Amino acid sequence: MSDKEIVLEIKNLSVGYEKVPLQKPFSFTINKGQITTLIGPNGAGKSTILKTLIKQIDAISGAVFIDGKNLKSLSLKEFSRKTAALLTVSVKPELMTCRDVVEMGRFPYTNGFGILTVADKMEVEKAIQLVNARDYAEKKFS
Repeated sequence: MSDKEIVLEIKNLSVGYEKVPLQKPFSFTINKGQITTLIGPNGAGKSTILKTLIKQIDAISGAVFIDGKNLKSLSLKEFSRKTAALLTVSVKPELMTCRDVVEMGRFPYTNGFGILTVADKMEVEKAIQLVNARDYAEKKFS
């Protein structure tokens, strides 16, 4: 086993809409702790790639593996526990605090009703402290 742990592997992925690909198939891996950036002009397919990676749209071809498991085989709950995405148009946080947004990340670990346990609240607090956001936690997210 190599010293680099692969957490995301893309194999011959092609994305697009209505079976029309936006680019040629591509492959790459992302290792644990690695920061990866998608750069390109408007309309190049950056958002479409991200929407495919979060199961919002289906890939035209190819495969995506998270921690060695095919994205298609992951249940919604299992997928939600392994990934997180905050797209600019998906959340309407006008009435939410920063803490509320962090708490949303615990939903896959609840019983489905979204009720946080004491342990969940401790995890939220750890996350807020980890990113030095204590001063922002109770402020409006917007």
